[in-house]
Amino acid sequence: MSIENLTVLIKGGGEMASGVAHRLSRCHFRVCMTEISKPQAVRREVSFCEAVYEGEKTVEGITAKLVDTHEEIPKTWNNNKIPIIVDPDANIK
Repeated sequence: MSIENLTVLIKGGGEMASGVAHRLSRCHFRVCMTEISKPQAVRREVSFCEAVYEGEKTVEGITAKLVDTHEEIPKTWNNNKIPIIVDPDANIK
């Protein structure tokens, strides 16, 4: 199995989680993030959770995009973006 076929689910989109997602994405892992409906990041400029408010958030050349449904996730990966979905309990699994 190649790295491109591995999927990493990250619960939360704050500064630490965004750093992990950013690095994994740059290493060609398929990353998906879950978030609460009203995230409260301290360092919002470097947190992908801002996509919940803005629709998209780019951090150092990597973009996360808010998706509304699970069906949108593969399309988001195909556009070289990290999907982030509001799913407080990470039921997406």
